[in-house]
Amino acid sequence: MLDEEGHIKITDFGLAKINIFGNKTITGRAGTMGYIAPEILNNREYTAAVDWWALGIIIFKMATGESPFLDGSDEEEHTDSVIYEEPVFPQWLDEDLVDLLKKVI
Repeated sequence: MLDEEGHIKITDFGLAKINIFGNKTITGRAGTMGYIAPEILNNREYTAAVDWWALGIIIFKMATGESPFLDGSDEEEHTDSVIYEEPVFPQWLDEDLVDLLKKVI
């Protein structure tokens, strides 16, 4: 989506939670499978930091064309991959980008 000044906005309002600002925590499942942070998958309280996780997944996919985790049609396998595995960063990926991704994923 583009705003009135032509800036790109990443949206998924059909699955959004409202008013998650600062250190406020919430529970409940929201998000698109493949972009959902581990704390949500584990049914724990979470903050707006889960949006950084999702952005990290988007950046990883933009840079590599793939998901950093098992990303098939089996939701349970994907969930286990996110919760129990560390992402593997291709050796050819820029060092600064890997550093950024390690901070958000």
